[in-house]
Amino acid sequence: MSNVAFIISQTRSGSTMLQRMLGAHPNCLTSTGEPYLMLALLQGFRGECIDDTARWAKDASARFMQEFNSEPVFGYAIRGAANEIYGDALEKASFLCNAFDKPQKTRFIDKTPRYFLILKDLMRMYQPEDFVFLVRNPLDVLASTLTFDKVSHWHDLASVVDKFNEDHYSIRVNKMADILYGPQQIAKAMRRWKDRACVVRYEDLVADPTTQLMRVCGYLGLPFDVKMLTYDNGTAKYADDNSMVKHDKPVTNYVNNWRERMDPTQAKTYLEALGTDVLMTFGYPELIEEFNL
Repeated sequence: MSNVAFIISQTRSGSTMLQRMLGAHPNCLTSTGEPYLMLALLQGFRGECIDDTARWAKDASARFMQEFNSEPVFGYAIRGAANEIYGDALEKASFLCNAFDKPQKTRFIDKTPRYFLILKDLMRMYQPEDFVFLVRNPLDVLASTLTFDKVSHWHDLASVVDKFNEDHYSIRVNKMADILYGPQQIAKAMRRWKDRACVVRYEDLVADPTTQLMRVCGYLGLPFDVKMLTYDNGTAKYADDNSMVKHDKPVTNYVNNWRERMDPTQAKTYLEALGTDVLMTFGYPELIEEFNL
């Protein structure tokens, strides 16, 4: 078991809520936003390159690792660097905990939905017990995305691009990847690990947070703590706070909101593009039946 636990989900799936609930555990530490750390470490090798020099470096390094079979070592090196960074954050937080006689911080909760772009690499570097998969009704995810990006149809998301430009890396992601490629990659990972994967449905989490958090804690090797049932509802960089600032505990208000946001025709065309494999893997067979897919 490592010093980090990754929340793997689509955007608009309640991941900020789960991050803050787990972050409220006395032994856990999390950031105020989405770290993007593993994307930063892997982006030069796996991610989108921002100029010709970076593209050349990416291709050249790939050839080098293929020639000398160095990719396994690369994975170990990246994991080592990440663990040092997560560990340093935990150590600094634990030092403050010692000063106030509080429990040590032993697990960093990294919630970055765009990790679906590097999920195969993460799965090679970490074990199943280092991941929590959070899934939500894909139609509610889509409805929330349409509202957030102020578009009326999912086809329009092809022209919506998120851009993150920081001192050390740049990522440009088409929103179509969030609603199609993302869930497809997450479903593949869940099928690969089968019963070894810890899967939480958003609907179950908001309906019965105690049971779901007890299950997640058991999976992560943590004792359940009642402090997780409420969470900080402050703002955070790179995280949507539209609904988070309204609540400090899970609510069921946003379940099946898609029925008020889109017509059945749009819903069906999206689900057809997404595929029934994703719906079955995520645990929403009722959508297959409702839309005769």
